[in-house]
Amino acid sequence: MIARVPLLFALSLARLPAATAEEVPITTPKAPEVLLNARLQAAEKEKPSLEGTWRVASVTSGGEPTFWPRGGWVSFKGNVLLAGIHLRRPHEGRFRINPAKNPRWIDYTLLHVGSKKPRKVLRGIYRLKNNTLTVCFAKNGTRRPRSFTARAGSGRTLIVLKRSKS
Repeated sequence: MIARVPLLFALSLARLPAATAEEVPITTPKAPEVLLNARLQAAEKEKPSLEGTWRVASVTSGGEPTFWPRGGWVSFKGNVLLAGIHLRRPHEGRFRINPAKNPRWIDYTLLHVGSKKPRKVLRGIYRLKNNTLTVCFAKNGTRRPRSFTARAGSGRTLIVLKRSKS
């Protein structure tokens, strides 16, 4: 029985019509560099729409509204994200976006104050609609959110920002 299987397989292949070169499309998979370059180009096109200063409208963490002092702001410029409250020294970090994903991805690397050493990386998603930027971050070291929610026990923080008029 075992010897018959290869023979039957060979006979079935012999009955298949031969394909011509015109019938078989030759496709080459995209190289990883091409895909990476496309993602970087999409991110570079999206960054100018984020640039500028945004005021904090609301913050929800773990299902509860979180107190955020008046004067809270976030500023994007290039790959730098600054977050501050009033006249205090702002927190500095770096951010990366991937607008090709749905929902769009944002990664925020918070730096130690006064140095360029990373303190933690927050993975998140963002949505930009008119003058409102909604960002949802996961707790450090956890999976990226898939929706713009911050339910109790989820370890997520939902931030709504409004573009500053000045």
